[in-house]
Amino acid sequence: MLHINLMRHSLEDRRINGEIHRTLPSQDPFAAAMRASRMPMLITNPRYPDNPIVFVNDAFLKLTGYERHEILGRNCRFLQGPGTNLNDIERLRLAIERKDPIEIDLLNYRKDGTVFWNRLLVSPVFQRGVLAFFFASQLDVTRERTAGFTPEQDATEKQMQQRIAELTASEERHNFTLRAGSLGTWTLEFPKRRLVASAICKVNFGYNPADSFTYEDLFERIHPDDRFHWQSQVEQALREDGDLHVEYRIIRPNGEQRWMEVRGETRFDSEGRPLLMSGISSDITDRREAEAYRDLMVQEMGHRHQNPLQPFNPLFITLCEPMTPMQTFEM
Repeated sequence: MLHINLMRHSLEDRRINGEIHRTLPSQDPFAAAMRASRMPMLITNPRYPDNPIVFVNDAFLKLTGYERHEILGRNCRFLQGPGTNLNDIERLRLAIERKDPIEIDLLNYRKDGTVFWNRLLVSPVFQRGVLAFFFASQLDVTRERTAGFTPEQDATEKQMQQRIAELTASEERHNFTLRAGSLGTWTLEFPKRRLVASAICKVNFGYNPADSFTYEDLFERIHPDDRFHWQSQVEQALREDGDLHVEYRIIRPNGEQRWMEVRGETRFDSEGRPLLMSGISSDITDRREAEAYRDLMVQEMGHRHQNPLQPFNPLFITLCEPMTPMQTFEM
Protein backbone atom coordinates (compact mmCIF):
# COMPACT_ATOMS: atom_id res chain seq x y z
CA MET A 1 0.00 0.00 0.00
CA LEU A 2 2.85 2.36 0.91
CA HIS A 3 4.53 1.60 -2.42
CA ILE A 4 1.31 2.47 -4.29
CA ASN A 5 0.96 5.78 -2.41
CA LEU A 6 4.55 6.71 -3.17
CA MET A 7 3.96 5.98 -6.85
CA ARG A 8 0.83 8.16 -6.82
CA HIS A 9 2.73 10.98 -5.13
CA SER A 10 5.55 10.72 -7.67
CA LEU A 11 3.12 10.73 -10.59
CA GLU A 12 1.29 13.75 -9.16
CA ASP A 13 4.58 15.63 -8.73
CA ARG A 14 5.50 14.82 -12.32
CA ARG A 15 2.13 16.02 -13.57
CA ILE A 16 2.38 19.32 -11.68
CA ASN A 17 5.96 19.90 -12.78
CA GLY A 18 4.97 19.05 -16.34
CA GLU A 19 2.22 21.66 -16.28
CA ILE A 20 4.55 24.26 -14.80
CA HIS A 21 7.24 23.78 -17.43
CA ARG A 22 4.95 23.12 -20.38
CA THR A 23 5.56 25.25 -23.45
CA LEU A 24 2.71 23.89 -25.57
CA PRO A 25 -0.98 24.65 -24.85
CA SER A 26 -2.14 22.88 -21.68
CA GLN A 27 -5.09 20.54 -21.24
CA ASP A 28 -5.35 21.61 -17.60
CA PRO A 29 -7.84 24.52 -17.50
CA PHE A 30 -6.28 26.00 -14.34
CA ALA A 31 -2.76 25.98 -15.81
CA ALA A 32 -4.07 27.41 -19.07
CA ALA A 33 -5.85 30.18 -17.18
CA MET A 34 -2.67 31.08 -15.30
CA ARG A 35 -0.73 31.35 -18.54
CA ALA A 36 -3.38 33.48 -20.24
CA SER A 37 -4.17 35.72 -17.26
CA ARG A 38 -3.42 39.42 -17.52
CA MET A 39 -2.41 39.37 -13.85
CA PRO A 40 1.33 38.72 -13.39
CA MET A 41 1.88 35.36 -11.68
CA LEU A 42 4.77 33.12 -10.75
CA ILE A 43 5.50 29.87 -8.93
CA THR A 44 8.58 29.03 -6.87
CA ASN A 45 9.80 25.64 -5.68
CA PRO A 46 11.07 25.67 -2.07
CA ARG A 47 12.38 22.12 -2.44
CA TYR A 48 15.24 23.51 -4.52
CA PRO A 49 18.07 25.65 -3.03
CA ASP A 50 17.11 29.32 -2.55
CA ASN A 51 13.46 28.73 -3.53
CA PRO A 52 13.89 29.51 -7.27
CA ILE A 53 11.21 30.62 -9.71
CA VAL A 54 10.01 27.70 -11.86
CA PHE A 55 7.12 29.37 -13.71
CA VAL A 56 6.17 32.88 -14.83
CA ASN A 57 3.36 33.90 -17.13
CA ASP A 58 3.59 36.42 -19.96
CA ALA A 59 1.97 39.15 -17.85
CA PHE A 60 4.88 38.96 -15.41
CA LEU A 61 7.35 39.38 -18.28
CA LYS A 62 5.43 42.43 -19.48
CA LEU A 63 5.37 43.97 -16.00
CA THR A 64 9.08 43.53 -15.26
CA GLY A 65 10.65 43.76 -18.73
CA TYR A 66 12.64 40.55 -18.31
CA GLU A 67 12.71 37.59 -20.67
CA ARG A 68 11.63 34.21 -19.34
CA HIS A 69 15.13 32.71 -19.50
CA GLU A 70 16.43 35.61 -17.39
CA ILE A 71 13.97 34.80 -14.59
CA LEU A 72 13.64 31.04 -14.30
CA GLY A 73 15.96 29.59 -11.67
CA ARG A 74 16.38 32.84 -9.76
CA ASN A 75 14.99 33.88 -6.39
CA CYS A 76 12.33 36.61 -6.48
CA ARG A 77 14.59 39.03 -4.65
CA PHE A 78 16.22 40.06 -7.94
CA LEU A 79 13.37 42.59 -8.28
CA GLN A 80 14.49 44.34 -5.08
CA GLY A 81 16.83 47.30 -5.04
CA PRO A 82 18.37 49.97 -2.82
CA GLY A 83 15.00 51.67 -2.31
CA THR A 84 13.16 48.53 -1.20
CA ASN A 85 12.20 48.85 2.46
CA LEU A 86 14.24 46.49 4.67
CA ASN A 87 11.35 46.05 7.12
CA ASP A 88 9.14 44.87 4.27
CA ILE A 89 11.83 42.48 3.06
CA GLU A 90 12.10 41.01 6.54
CA ARG A 91 8.31 40.60 6.83
CA LEU A 92 8.27 38.75 3.52
CA ARG A 93 11.21 36.56 4.49
CA LEU A 94 9.62 35.55 7.79
CA ALA A 95 6.28 34.75 6.15
CA ILE A 96 8.00 32.46 3.64
CA GLU A 97 10.09 30.86 6.36
CA ARG A 98 6.94 30.19 8.43
CA LYS A 99 4.98 29.06 5.35
CA ASP A 100 2.36 31.77 5.98
CA PRO A 101 0.45 33.64 3.26
CA ILE A 102 1.23 37.36 3.02
CA GLU A 103 0.08 40.41 1.09
CA ILE A 104 2.52 43.31 1.00
CA ASP A 105 3.44 46.33 -1.13
CA LEU A 106 7.09 46.37 -2.23
CA LEU A 107 9.06 48.94 -4.19
CA ASN A 108 10.47 46.82 -7.04
CA TYR A 109 12.69 47.45 -10.05
CA ARG A 110 12.15 46.58 -13.69
CA LYS A 111 14.94 45.40 -15.96
CA ASP A 112 15.43 48.95 -17.31
CA GLY A 113 15.88 50.28 -13.76
CA THR A 114 12.54 52.03 -13.43
CA VAL A 115 10.69 51.51 -10.18
CA PHE A 116 7.13 50.42 -9.51
CA TRP A 117 5.03 49.59 -6.48
CA ASN A 118 4.20 45.90 -6.49
CA ARG A 119 1.29 44.57 -4.42
CA LEU A 120 2.57 41.07 -3.85
CA LEU A 121 0.41 38.19 -2.67
CA VAL A 122 2.33 35.04 -1.73
CA SER A 123 0.58 31.81 -0.75
CA PRO A 124 2.11 28.44 0.14
CA VAL A 125 0.82 25.40 -1.75
CA PHE A 126 0.73 22.12 0.14
CA GLN A 127 0.44 18.59 -1.21
CA ARG A 128 -0.79 16.11 1.39
CA GLY A 129 0.40 18.40 4.16
CA VAL A 130 3.87 18.96 2.66
CA LEU A 131 4.99 22.31 1.26
CA ALA A 132 5.38 21.90 -2.49
CA PHE A 133 5.31 25.39 -4.06
CA PHE A 134 4.76 29.06 -3.41
CA PHE A 135 2.28 30.84 -5.65
CA ALA A 136 2.64 34.61 -6.06
CA SER A 137 0.59 37.19 -7.91
CA GLN A 138 1.60 40.80 -8.53
CA LEU A 139 -0.39 43.97 -9.04
CA ASP A 140 1.14 47.25 -10.15
CA VAL A 141 -0.20 49.80 -7.63
CA THR A 142 2.17 52.62 -8.57
CA ARG A 143 -0.76 54.91 -9.40
CA GLU A 144 -2.27 54.37 -5.98
CA ARG A 145 0.96 54.69 -4.02
CA THR A 146 2.50 57.66 -5.82
CA ALA A 147 -0.65 59.72 -6.17
CA GLY A 148 -1.40 59.35 -2.49
CA PHE A 149 -5.01 58.44 -3.21
CA THR A 150 -6.91 55.27 -3.91
CA PRO A 151 -7.89 54.70 -7.55
CA GLU A 152 -11.46 55.72 -6.70
CA GLN A 153 -10.38 59.20 -5.66
CA ASP A 154 -9.76 62.10 -8.00
CA ALA A 155 -5.98 62.07 -8.40
CA THR A 156 -5.12 63.66 -11.72
CA GLU A 157 -2.91 61.92 -14.26
CA LYS A 158 -0.53 64.87 -14.23
CA GLN A 159 -0.01 64.67 -10.48
CA MET A 160 0.57 60.97 -10.66
CA GLN A 161 3.14 61.25 -13.45
CA GLN A 162 4.95 64.00 -11.57
CA ARG A 163 5.25 61.83 -8.47
CA ILE A 164 6.54 58.92 -10.55
CA ALA A 165 9.06 61.21 -12.27
CA GLU A 166 10.31 62.56 -8.92
CA LEU A 167 10.68 59.07 -7.50
CA THR A 168 12.47 57.81 -10.60
CA ALA A 169 14.78 60.84 -10.72
CA SER A 170 15.69 60.38 -7.08
CA GLU A 171 16.48 56.72 -7.69
CA GLU A 172 18.54 57.57 -10.77
CA ARG A 173 20.59 60.11 -8.78
CA HIS A 174 21.19 57.48 -6.12
CA ASN A 175 22.29 54.91 -8.69
CA PHE A 176 24.54 57.45 -10.41
CA THR A 177 26.27 58.20 -7.11
CA LEU A 178 26.88 54.51 -6.54
CA ARG A 179 28.21 53.98 -10.08
CA ALA A 180 30.40 57.08 -10.02
CA GLY A 181 32.02 55.99 -6.77
CA SER A 182 32.17 52.31 -7.76
CA LEU A 183 30.18 51.64 -4.60
CA GLY A 184 28.61 48.23 -4.37
CA THR A 185 25.64 47.62 -2.11
CA TRP A 186 25.00 44.42 -0.20
CA THR A 187 22.71 42.88 2.40
CA LEU A 188 23.55 39.96 4.67
CA GLU A 189 20.59 38.15 6.23
CA PHE A 190 20.95 36.37 9.57
CA PRO A 191 21.10 33.70 10.83
CA LYS A 192 21.47 31.90 7.48
CA ARG A 193 24.08 34.40 6.26
CA ARG A 194 22.34 34.82 2.93
CA LEU A 195 24.13 37.48 0.90
CA VAL A 196 22.44 39.74 -1.67
CA ALA A 197 24.95 41.83 -3.64
CA SER A 198 24.52 44.51 -6.30
CA ALA A 199 26.15 44.28 -9.71
CA ILE A 200 28.87 46.77 -8.74
CA CYS A 201 29.61 44.82 -5.57
CA LYS A 202 30.10 41.64 -7.61
CA VAL A 203 32.38 43.43 -10.07
CA ASN A 204 34.49 44.80 -7.19
CA PHE A 205 35.13 41.22 -6.11
CA GLY A 206 35.95 40.08 -9.65
CA TYR A 207 32.61 38.54 -10.63
CA ASN A 208 30.28 39.30 -13.52
CA PRO A 209 27.01 41.07 -12.62
CA ALA A 210 24.96 38.00 -13.58
CA ASP A 211 27.13 35.57 -11.54
CA SER A 212 26.03 34.01 -8.30
CA PHE A 213 27.84 35.57 -5.34
CA THR A 214 27.19 33.90 -1.99
CA TYR A 215 28.54 34.46 1.51
CA GLU A 216 30.84 31.48 0.94
CA ASP A 217 32.16 33.12 -2.25
CA LEU A 218 32.84 36.32 -0.33
CA PHE A 219 34.78 34.52 2.41
CA GLU A 220 36.80 32.57 -0.17
CA ARG A 221 37.89 35.80 -1.87
CA ILE A 222 39.31 37.33 1.34
CA HIS A 223 43.08 37.08 1.56
CA PRO A 224 43.99 34.24 3.98
CA ASP A 225 46.09 36.62 6.11
CA ASP A 226 43.14 39.01 6.52
CA ARG A 227 40.35 36.55 7.27
CA PHE A 228 40.81 36.62 11.05
CA HIS A 229 40.82 40.44 11.06
CA TRP A 230 37.68 40.51 8.91
CA GLN A 231 35.84 37.99 11.08
CA SER A 232 36.80 39.72 14.31
CA GLN A 233 35.50 43.07 13.01
CA VAL A 234 32.19 41.53 11.97
CA GLU A 235 31.79 39.76 15.32
CA GLN A 236 32.62 42.98 17.17
CA ALA A 237 29.99 44.87 15.19
CA LEU A 238 27.36 42.25 16.03
CA ARG A 239 28.29 42.35 19.72
CA GLU A 240 28.19 46.15 19.95
CA ASP A 241 26.19 48.75 18.03
CA GLY A 242 26.13 46.94 14.69
CA ASP A 243 28.33 49.42 12.81
CA LEU A 244 30.98 47.78 10.64
CA HIS A 245 34.04 49.39 9.07
CA VAL A 246 36.84 47.17 7.85
CA GLU A 247 39.56 47.24 5.18
CA TYR A 248 41.08 44.03 3.89
CA ARG A 249 42.70 42.42 0.88
CA ILE A 250 40.91 40.14 -1.53
CA ILE A 251 42.11 37.80 -4.24
CA ARG A 252 39.87 37.87 -7.29
CA PRO A 253 39.09 34.68 -9.23
CA ASN A 254 41.74 35.66 -11.80
CA GLY A 255 44.39 35.89 -9.06
CA GLU A 256 44.53 39.69 -8.91
CA GLN A 257 44.95 41.14 -5.42
CA ARG A 258 42.89 44.21 -4.47
CA TRP A 259 42.07 46.21 -1.36
CA MET A 260 38.42 46.52 -0.27
CA GLU A 261 36.71 48.83 2.19
CA VAL A 262 33.39 47.74 3.64
CA ARG A 263 30.98 49.78 5.76
CA GLY A 264 27.72 48.45 7.12
CA GLU A 265 25.06 48.76 9.75
CA THR A 266 23.00 46.09 11.45
CA ARG A 267 19.33 45.83 12.31
CA PHE A 268 18.46 43.84 15.43
CA ASP A 269 15.19 42.37 16.63
CA SER A 270 13.56 43.26 19.95
CA GLU A 271 15.73 40.71 21.75
CA GLY A 272 18.98 42.05 20.34
CA ARG A 273 19.52 39.33 17.76
CA PRO A 274 20.90 40.48 14.38
CA LEU A 275 18.44 40.35 11.48
CA LEU A 276 20.14 42.18 8.61
CA MET A 277 23.48 43.80 7.98
CA SER A 278 23.56 46.08 4.96
CA GLY A 279 26.08 48.50 3.58
CA ILE A 280 28.49 49.42 0.81
CA SER A 281 31.78 48.09 -0.53
CA SER A 282 34.42 49.94 -2.52
CA ASP A 283 37.72 49.10 -4.19
CA ILE A 284 40.37 51.23 -2.43
CA THR A 285 43.44 49.69 -4.09
CA ASP A 286 44.55 52.98 -5.67
CA ARG A 287 44.23 54.79 -2.35
CA ARG A 288 46.17 52.09 -0.50
CA GLU A 289 48.97 52.12 -3.09
CA ALA A 290 49.15 55.93 -2.93
CA GLU A 291 49.36 55.78 0.87
CA ALA A 292 52.14 53.18 0.70
CA TYR A 293 54.10 55.35 -1.75
CA ARG A 294 53.59 58.43 0.43
CA ASP A 295 54.81 56.55 3.53
CA LEU A 296 57.87 55.39 1.60
CA MET A 297 58.65 58.96 0.54
CA VAL A 298 58.21 60.26 4.09
CA GLN A 299 60.53 57.54 5.38
CA GLU A 300 63.12 58.34 2.73
CA MET A 301 62.93 62.08 3.41
CA GLY A 302 63.39 61.43 7.12
CA HIS A 303 66.41 59.28 6.42
CA ARG A 304 67.97 61.94 4.22
CA HIS A 305 67.27 64.63 6.80
CA GLN A 306 69.33 62.65 9.32
CA ASN A 307 72.13 62.20 6.79
CA PRO A 308 72.08 65.20 4.42
CA LEU A 309 75.16 64.05 2.49
CA GLN A 310 73.57 60.70 1.63
CA PRO A 311 72.22 61.81 -1.82
CA PHE A 312 75.77 62.81 -2.85
CA ASN A 313 77.64 59.73 -1.58
CA PRO A 314 77.49 57.86 -4.92
CA LEU A 315 78.97 60.92 -6.65
CA PHE A 316 81.77 61.19 -4.07
CA ILE A 317 82.64 57.53 -4.53
CA THR A 318 82.80 57.97 -8.30
CA LEU A 319 85.00 61.07 -8.11
CA CYS A 320 87.40 59.43 -5.69
CA GLU A 321 87.95 56.36 -7.82
CA PRO A 322 91.28 56.41 -9.76
CA MET A 323 90.70 57.14 -13.43
CA THR A 324 92.21 55.19 -16.29
CA PRO A 325 94.03 57.03 -19.07
CA MET A 326 91.01 56.63 -21.30
CA GLN A 327 88.75 58.19 -18.66
CA THR A 328 91.18 61.07 -18.30
CA PHE A 329 91.21 61.61 -22.07
CA GLU A 330 87.44 61.58 -22.27
CA MET A 331 87.10 64.14 -19.53
